[in-house]
Amino acid sequence: MPQKPIKPGRTLTSLSLPTEHLELYRQLADADGIPFGDWVAVRLARSQDLPEPEYVEAEKQKRLRKKAAAARRLAREQGVQELPIGA
Repeated sequence: MPQKPIKPGRTLTSLSLPTEHLELYRQLADADGIPFGDWVAVRLARSQDLPEPEYVEAEKQKRLRKKAAAARRLAREQGVQELPIGA
């Protein structure tokens, strides 16, 4: 399988984690709605009082917009009407 290209402004690295911790870390990343690698980058930045990577929030917002669009599409397909804001 071909390797994905590294995104600009990022460096590919590997790390070893305690096996018994990994599932919890993955669950926390899922709960935050971000990929595991982004979750690690955010946690490391926070631990050193560094700014969180901007791309993480941008990707999170992008995923939320896609999820909302999918929910609206499903609602339309099921015949559910959206009410205007303030209705």
